[in-house]
Amino acid sequence: MIFFELIFNEFQQNKLNLDSVNEALKETKGNIKEIFNYLFKDIISEIKRRYQYLPIL
Repeated sequence: MIFFELIFNEFQQNKLNLDSVNEALKETKGNIKEIFNYLFKDIISEIKRRYQYLPIL
């Protein structure tokens, strides 16, 4: 649940807006997997930073 809350917060903070989507399309040349990675790299980095010390269950 924490993962989805973090993503929702990122959307609320407008980090994933139309400009970032257009930039991702241009940078990745339309590669779907790369677009996802490009758009969510900040979210993924934040998750890793916040939860790096949690034990894996």
